[in-house]
Amino acid sequence: MAVTTMLRNVKDTGYPMRVRIWQLFTVKVWELGVADGLMVASTAISLPLHQIFRKSSKLHWAGAGMAIQSIYQIAWLAFWVA
Repeated sequence: MAVTTMLRNVKDTGYPMRVRIWQLFTVKVWELGVADGLMVASTAISLPLHQIFRKSSKLHWAGAGMAIQSIYQIAWLAFWVA
């Protein structure tokens, strides 16, 4: 499939990959960097959540821990995709 796409791109544009997509990365470099940094920082919250579930006697992963982590992941995805 990748080879077919590459050959189609060569036929259509003369290049193995679409060049236009790379131009998008140079338009607002600072905004892209800040957004990526915030996504990484917000993903890093997962580690403290796992440590809380591991050390806590009331919050176990099999109980509320998995539900809390899943809710956080759904909220994270909805925030960054929407």
